[in-house]
Amino acid sequence: MNLKKLFYILKIGIVFIISSLTSCGGSRDDGYFVDAEHGDDSNSGTSRKKSWQTVEKVNSMIFKPGDNIYFKRQTTYSKGLQINGDGTEDAPILIGAWGEGDAPKFTNTDDNNYNGNCIQLNGNYQILENIYCFGTNDAPGRGYLNVWKVGGIKINLGADHCIVRNNEVEDCPIGINSYGEHTLITENYVHDCNRPILFPYWGPIGIRLGMGNQEVAWNKIHNYHSMGGEWGGDGGAIEIDDGRNPRNNIYIHHNRTSECMGFCEISYNFDICGNGGVDCTTENRIYDNIIIAYNVSEDYRTFTQFWAPLSNSFIENNTVYRKWESADIESNVFCENDEDKLATDSPTTYRNNLVVVVEEETLSTYGNSSGLGNRIYLGYPLAQINHSNNLFYNVDGPRILFSPTTSENIELGATAIIANPKVVDLEEGDYHLTYSSLARDNGADEGHYDMDLDGNPIVGTRDIGAFEYQLE
Repeated sequence: MNLKKLFYILKIGIVFIISSLTSCGGSRDDGYFVDAEHGDDSNSGTSRKKSWQTVEKVNSMIFKPGDNIYFKRQTTYSKGLQINGDGTEDAPILIGAWGEGDAPKFTNTDDNNYNGNCIQLNGNYQILENIYCFGTNDAPGRGYLNVWKVGGIKINLGADHCIVRNNEVEDCPIGINSYGEHTLITENYVHDCNRPILFPYWGPIGIRLGMGNQEVAWNKIHNYHSMGGEWGGDGGAIEIDDGRNPRNNIYIHHNRTSECMGFCEISYNFDICGNGGVDCTTENRIYDNIIIAYNVSEDYRTFTQFWAPLSNSFIENNTVYRKWESADIESNVFCENDEDKLATDSPTTYRNNLVVVVEEETLSTYGNSSGLGNRIYLGYPLAQINHSNNLFYNVDGPRILFSPTTSENIELGATAIIANPKVVDLEEGDYHLTYSSLARDNGADEGHYDMDLDGNPIVGTRDIGAFEYQLE
């Protein structure tokens, strides 16, 4: 079994066993309870009938390993919540819901109250689940540091080994913002924000990572984009940045995104390096061991927009349908820059990806390209890449462009396929392969996960795309 898959399954399983005893509808009465309607902060908080009332009371506590904090369903909290205290691997601190009905609701529009975050995790081995966060502010003032403080759910620097799972985040310019190492962000629904973080330069982001050693898996991110501004449109599902911290060992897999400006952006020139008095060394700008696999993207712009060089990294078995096109924004699918030639010894591998574009003039860049003359790419040298066993298709005609400019072609290699992928229903979003699809059994055998986006095992030769063909 693949080691990364085994790590993920074991991590989820162990935590589920520990937490399920107390989190399923609040079936047990051990822990601390909060009820905004009927609680009282003078109570002990240790039973439903003696619940606390406010987040301020919770903020004043230092919790211990094994503590559980439950907020009553169908209640609302409008000030920032911070969970202080460290759990352990065997006894994490769990924050969840009790009672019946809708998840407890959190919002915060006071930038001076925990940076306007709904919830901050501020300790090791904390688990946040089953909450709803909505309507936080964009970045006050200007500059990177203000942008990087905002977010609906924020995992603070030094809060490691945390899990954020099964939450809903709506209309927050940064949905989930994590600085914790060994963090798992999984099974969340982040959706519907069309407000920029910082106009006109920075659109909304579903999940943002400011630190390495993190995993983003099995999430759904929908409608994270803003139109207009400096780039014609900006924002996206996932962004990795902040040059002050190492950003290696990041695994982004088995996610679904739709109507986001792009799938994943990695910063480099537009990072804090060289700005705000922070001087980052050139070598620290390299990202190492980034895995992006078995995702489905139905977004506007680039699937990968990497302003930084990557080493020992893989973009594999993703299904990308560029169904949301706009003449005002660049139309690359893959783009990676390496202006200092730092990653030539171990360039990124792009393999087993299924890419569908629309409009005959769309520039479907395989790795190396400036898009339709968009000025932000001009002058940035493109990275060397490895590529194999990818399938490309243009629904509006036979023309697919693979080049730094519209007049220069790159070498695709013998394993590239340009053909109709023959999925079950392209327009209705059913990207499962049919028996006659050339994506079936034409992938490279190597890969980092042993299950597809449906959770089906990979048997025999890998297929191209996020779904492994299943016999009827």
